Amino acid sequence: ESEVKHIIRMLKGKKPTLPVALDMEDADDYKKNHGCLTREVVSTVCKTVLSGLKKAGYYPMLYTGYDMLPYLTDEVLNMADLWWAQWWKECQYKADNVGMWQYGGEVNYIDSNNIPGVGVVDKDLCYKDYPTIIKQGGYNGWSGGEPKKIPDVFYRVRVGGKWQKEVDNLTSFAGVKGKPITDVAIKVTKGRVKYQVHVKGGDWLPW
Repeated sequence: ESEVKHIIRMLKGKKPTLPVALDMEDADDYKKNHGCLTREVVSTVCKTVLSGLKKAGYYPMLYTGYDMLPYLTDEVLNMADLWWAQWWKECQYKADNVGMWQYGGEVNYIDSNNIPGVGVVDKDLCYKDYPTIIKQGGYNGWSGGEPKKIPDVFYRVRVGGKWQKEVDNLTSFAGVKGKPITDVAIKVTKGRVKYQVHVKGGDWLPW
């Protein structure tokens, strides 16, 4: 959480028109050598940073690739847009939230790996009009002052007749794996809640 606060301090006074990206990789084996290349640690770091940026009004993005896929939960992979790194002829990771694809660096199968006068560079494709999305959405300080504040969400569920502990935002999950949820209690600091429930052995119910 202290790192999130530091990122926000570094962004103060700036209004980026691209997402604020968390680079999650282990190219130098630092995480592996220090015993922190685990699914729990990697996913927790991602959740903390991405949710913290979003809560502060920024548009977060996760930069990662296939090497880190075993260490990322489905929740993390779907909580923000992805900047997928795969030096290949096509982006083979198919997901609606892939917003950017880094297709080459030292190795480039599509075009030249350098820019005259600059040298070897990483090259990317962007699939979304982020400047428009960010400005119109009021992210990254484009709301006319401080970044747009995102309401806090608090919720708890009842499983087997017992209410589970309260969860705030995306810091954890509610429920017990394999057991049906019978009740849901939700509150927000601003606005209203719209939700769906899934029937065990069935389908999603209407909103």
